[in-house]
Amino acid sequence: MKHGARFLIVLNAIGLCLIALGASGTATNNPAPLHNVPSPVHPASEPDKFLKWDSITKEQTILEGTNLAHFTFYVTNVSTATVTIQEVYTSCGCTAAELPQQPWPLAPGDTGKVSVAMDVAGLTEGVIIRTVTLLTDKGHQVLYVKTTVLSETNAASQPVPAASIQQ
Repeated sequence: MKHGARFLIVLNAIGLCLIALGASGTATNNPAPLHNVPSPVHPASEPDKFLKWDSITKEQTILEGTNLAHFTFYVTNVSTATVTIQEVYTSCGCTAAELPQQPWPLAPGDTGKVSVAMDVAGLTEGVIIRTVTLLTDKGHQVLYVKTTVLSETNAASQPVPAASIQQ
């Protein structure tokens, strides 16, 4: 991948990080609907023709005071050729993605998982959205992680399924 394309990916990621944090450096208190998140932009050879993800967006609701939000993305190579995930970038230093190996070749029919952890320690109530950009030999794929932080007071007053709250 050319350095100019990497620069644009990193610049886009920094912009999303700044928008999500707002000027105060904390989570925004006015959550934007997830459908307002920009769609991934792919080069001419789109990796989604080769890789099938269980979802490109994962959401987690946590209580204020939780240190980490965890997400797992599952991927399958649906093509007839090997696809290699060469690198992974996150939009913010608070988010880390783990691949089984790097580079990570996926033979036809192979499946695997990408684990993502978002450090939310000290953040107050609000919504945080981060991106995980995977660079493959077939193009790039952007995945989204969204964490909703609830105060204990608001968690008790909102109808949130207990199974979706991570403590």
